[in-house]
This record gives sequence, C-alpha cells and structure tokens, in this order.
Amino acid sequence: MTTDTPFAILRTSVRTFARLARGRILLLPPLMLVAGLFEGVGIILFLPVLEQLTVGMGGAGHAPSVFGGMLTALRLTTLPRLLIVIAVVFLVKFSVTVLQQIAIQRITRDLYRSLARRLMHGWTSSEYREFYLQTTTGSLTNVLTRELWTFLSAFSYACLLLVSIVYIAVYLAGSFLLDPRITGIAVVFGIAAMVGLRHWVGLAGVHSIQFSGENVRFQDQLIEFLQHFKYLKATARFPMMEQRLRTIIERMTHSQYRMGVVGATMAALPEPFAILVLIALLYGSVVLIGNPFATTAVLALLLYRTLMRILVLQSSWQKFVGCSGSLRTVQDALTAAAAHPEPRGAVRVETVAREICFEDVHFSYGDRPALAGVSLRFPARRTVALVGPSGGGKSTIVDILTGVLIPSAGRVAIDETDYRVLDRDSLRAMVGYVAQEIVMFNDTVAQNIAFWSATNDTDLRRRARDASCDFIDRLPGQFSEPVGDRGIALSVGQRQRIAIARELFRDPQILIFDEATSALDSESEEIIRQHIERLSGKRTIVLIAHRLSTIRRADYVYVIDGGRVVEEGTFDVLAGNTASKFHSMCALQTLSTQ
Repeated sequence: MTTDTPFAILRTSVRTFARLARGRILLLPPLMLVAGLFEGVGIILFLPVLEQLTVGMGGAGHAPSVFGGMLTALRLTTLPRLLIVIAVVFLVKFSVTVLQQIAIQRITRDLYRSLARRLMHGWTSSEYREFYLQTTTGSLTNVLTRELWTFLSAFSYACLLLVSIVYIAVYLAGSFLLDPRITGIAVVFGIAAMVGLRHWVGLAGVHSIQFSGENVRFQDQLIEFLQHFKYLKATARFPMMEQRLRTIIERMTHSQYRMGVVGATMAALPEPFAILVLIALLYGSVVLIGNPFATTAVLALLLYRTLMRILVLQSSWQKFVGCSGSLRTVQDALTAAAAHPEPRGAVRVETVAREICFEDVHFSYGDRPALAGVSLRFPARRTVALVGPSGGGKSTIVDILTGVLIPSAGRVAIDETDYRVLDRDSLRAMVGYVAQEIVMFNDTVAQNIAFWSATNDTDLRRRARDASCDFIDRLPGQFSEPVGDRGIALSVGQRQRIAIARELFRDPQILIFDEATSALDSESEEIIRQHIERLSGKRTIVLIAHRLSTIRRADYVYVIDGGRVVEEGTFDVLAGNTASKFHSMCALQTLSTQ
C-alpha cells in the first residue's frame, strides 16, 4: 500500500475486496439499504401508535402532520392495523438481514478459497530462484494460516462499517423529520467524537503492522525450532534458541498488548459520551423546545439507535484498522506471488528421443558463481554420473536439468528443443527425482509411495520390493502405517528407500538419484545398485554420488569441481588414469580401479 493512513487503507481495501469478490459484492448495499429502511420505517410507525395511546390515556394528542396523510391514505388509522404493519415491517427487516449475513458469509468463504488458490498457484508458478530462494517458510505459512483469515475479518468489519453508515443515515433522516434542530446538534456531537478518536485509530494501525511483522519472524523461528529439535536437544543448544524465541515473543506480545490497550480505550470511551449526549438532547427536546411525549419518545429511540450504531461504527472501524497489518501483508503476498512467473513455453515434450545437452552453461546465485561454461550430454536411455566435491555445482546442474533454475547464459536443449521455448511441466512429468534431502509426507507408507494416486496392492508391493523396502511387512500397519511428520517414525534408511519406491512407482523416463543410497547399509545399497543397472538402457538415468561404488556401471562420468567440468569419460578410463582427479577419488575410497 502506498500510505499507512487509515482512510487510504480503507480506500485501497475496498477496491481490493470489490476486485476479488467481483459482482457478488454489489448485492450487499441494496440488502443493507432495504434492511435499514424497513427498520427506520418500523421505528417511525411507533409515533402514531404512541399518539393514539396518549389520546386514549387523556393526553393532548398531537397527530403528526408529516405522516398523517400517508397513514390515512393507507388506512392505517387504527391501533391494531398499525401494530400488525409494524410486526410485518420488522419481520421483513429480519429476513433481509439474514439474507445479507448469508451473502457476507458466502463471499467471505469464496474469498478465502480464491485468495488461497491464487497464492498457492502464484507460488508454484514462480521462478524458484527469484521467489522461493528469496523468501522464508515462516512468511508463507503465516500468510495462509493467520494473515489471510485476518484479511477476511477486515472484509467483515468493512461490511459492518457499511451497515452502520446505512442505518445511521436512516435514523438521522427519521429524526430530522421529527426535529431538525435536535438532529443537527446530534450530528455535530457525532462528528466531534469521530474526529477525537482519529489519533487512537492511527495508533491501532501502527501496532497492527508491527504485530504482523513480529509474527512472521516468530513463525520463521518456530519452524526452525521444530525442524531442528533433535539437533538442538542432542547438542544442548535449546537455551540459545529459546532466548531468540523469547525475544521475538516479547516484542510480538508487546505490540499485541499495545493494540489491546488502544482497542479497550476506544471501546470504553464512546458509551459514556453517548449517554451524556443523549441526556442533553432529550432535555433540550422536552424542556427547551417543548416537543410532545410521542415525538420525544420516538426521537429518543432513533437517537439512541443512532448512538449505538455510532458505537458499532467506531468499533468496526477500530477493528478494521487493527487488521491493516494483514491487509498489507496479503496485498504484498499477492504481488510477490505474481511478480516472478516462471516462463511458460508452448512446446511440449513426451519423450527423450536422443539427448539432453548443456552448451556453455553459466549460472550464479547472486554474486556467487555456481557454474562457469559447463557443457554436458545426457544421452537417452543411458546412465550418466556426476561426481566431485561438495559445492562443486552438481545439484545446480540437476536443478537446471529439471528446469527449476534458468541459466544466466548458455543453452540447454532436449532433442534440439531449447528449454526457453519448452513447456517445462511436460518435461518434469517425465522426471523421477530422489533428492539428497529425503522428501516424506505425513501420511501412510502407501500414500508416500503412490503419492495419493489410485493404485492396487500388487503395484505397491512391486515398487516397494524394487526399492528394497522389505521392512514394510514388519511394520505394525504395513502399507497403512503412518510415517509421522517428515517420516520421523522411520529410520533414515527406511525413509530413503520409500522415497526411491515413490519415484519408481511413477515409472519416469528420466531418473535422477542425488546421493540416493547415502543412508543405506551395504546390502541395501547393492540391491538398489543392481536395480538401477537393470533400468540401464531403458531409462535416462542421472546419478550424483560421493560413494563411487554406486556409479561403476555408469555409461559416462563427469567430474565437476568449482562449477566446471574438469574431467569426463567412462569409469574405467578415468579411474585408470593415475594422473586424474577421479583416480585420486577412487584411491581415497580404496575403490579398485580395475
């Protein structure tokens, strides 16, 4: 938002609500107006009722000239008819109010669905480098779990603001017809009260923005606290982490406390002010002006309703401004989600017929070069291994291969089709990726393998067997056994084997193994290696490995160091060259070069 002033926030937010809710929001003002008019008419109809009661009790009886002709024309001159009409009017008002609330709830529901879809689609459609690497997990979860609901609360408060304005206008119109002077004085007092509260409203907005910022930082730290719980416990580093959390909690709760104090003050001030103003106006109407009882009674009811609505207006305004931090956060999140869309080419691919090739590819993370002039070939249905020291650029090559990262220079092509014109999702649909960081979902073993797709027990067991997941039959629930958050109920090796089974279940054309057997024992590693060898010639396989025993049967090996290809060739040729870096790597692992 361009400015933090409350009215600018309201103006921007109303435009946002109208744009997101589209034409549905146009239904609300007519419903609010109809409900307000019926309530105003219902209250004013009490005036002839009170007139008739006053006459019946021996009062002076001042028939209201403003309404007399209309009531006579409608034949509403008897008390029973008047009471029936009042009952009908308020029943209609009740029905319209219910419809109004249903409409608000439906719009609120649909707004959340629409916003959540837009955010998630924007996140998944954004460039990995420009979006995901520049944000934090806490900020993303905070938007969907807190800020978005607070944003929708602001919509509800904005609706209450509009309702209050409509009702206040109707009440003042009715009271103006009864006594313009008293009504004018009441308006002056009301405006003075709203002006006097502007400072407090501004404070509420400032503290709301501060609270939203601190809450994002708290979410970030809390996620790290839970993700690294085992490490923190094992190394006795909880005190330092707790101190960081306590500092953020203190700042966050201080902002919340100041919001509460401002809110409580604003909620408490208007009521005594309203009562004093009402007493003064009633005294002026009866004693100074000399209005009759019926007129004074209805005028008092209208002014009382007006003052109560002003209280609701003030409270809704304060709460709306209290949501200003979330209004800005959601607006910024929507802008960020749409700011860096991933380029979408029109050319779809369904197979790798010849090869995927890198030609003089460069890539940098900010000012830090990751790849410098890398040229590679991944022939179809061949196994290519990438080896070298950590940080050499192997994972970056894989990220470019899958289209997650975009080279800053150079060319990547599949069967001579440049990645820049490629529909990358069609490429990724052919990819199975066993990542170095094991990916597990908080569900059953079966769902982690099948990834929630329709399947049968035979397919599950076959893919589990291919990935050496014999341990599944020993689990209490077997394939229905929950794996826990991030697979915490399983060992690291068991998690890695299930991750491999998931990619094999997909039956992809391109299989990427990024240190896929690093957590396995020797027997399981050998089983997986034999299965990879059986896939050779049938799938395009990319192996990233530090344990060189897993790549012995690779068709071609690239040694990556410092973002460059320093050596390439077959395993036997590189290992047999005593002057090569690869030979030294084999020697360090006491791996036979024969």
